[in-house]
Amino acid sequence: MIEAKRGNSPLTVEKALKLLEEVAEAGVPLRISELSDRVSINKSTCYRLLQALSARGYVTQDVDSSKYRLGYKIVEISNAMLKSIEFRSVARPHLVQLARETSLTVGLAVRNGWEMVYVDQVDGPGVIRLELRVGSRWPMHCTAAGKAFLAFLREEEIEDFLSLRNLKKHTRNTIGGAKKLVQELRTIRVRGYAFNNAEYQKEVKAVGSPVFRTKREVIGSVVAAGPADNIFRAAVESLGKKVRHAAQIISEAMGYAEE
Repeated sequence: MIEAKRGNSPLTVEKALKLLEEVAEAGVPLRISELSDRVSINKSTCYRLLQALSARGYVTQDVDSSKYRLGYKIVEISNAMLKSIEFRSVARPHLVQLARETSLTVGLAVRNGWEMVYVDQVDGPGVIRLELRVGSRWPMHCTAAGKAFLAFLREEEIEDFLSLRNLKKHTRNTIGGAKKLVQELRTIRVRGYAFNNAEYQKEVKAVGSPVFRTKREVIGSVVAAGPADNIFRAAVESLGKKVRHAAQIISEAMGYAEE
């Protein structure tokens, strides 16, 4: 019985996606009976799946006709995807240039919930390379990308983060406690870049700087990362200036302008 329950979960997701695709491809609102016939799913199952999709905003039901059409959540996701594609395209040549200048692995990360997700990576010309795998998720409180992004959120958003997230220690260098993290974020706001002193992975250090679309909208982070033995604290300021400069150029290309 346990195995059957586990096996049903992917099938339920597949059925929900089939319904969503059918609603999208139809081009017109559809009744439950029509959807049931088109995707070969019984009406009671269709109803349960549509209720779940509706609750999340993926479909919406017309009050008068009881027919279903796509919801605004689809628009939200589409816009997020398009922004990500535009961001990556605009940033790419500047990431390449930064990788050449620093001989480090350079990445571009965006926020996903309370994590950072890498959407691009460029390797430096050196033989030592790190894997900032595209699609990989990284915590905010102990990474250069995360701290650089977090520092420039509104105060109430930072408070939400601190109240909702467990500041897990990954290495002995991970900043412990909300008070110390807040102090670190203040320092980052002043200098314009964050330093990850082997706080997430003991063998990796990195510097990150935020990218903005407007004065108050931070949209991502540029990161230069390398083996801990290759990034010495004395050289962090120089590296930070280079990463910050690259992030500023990308910000301007994304429409940011100093007030």
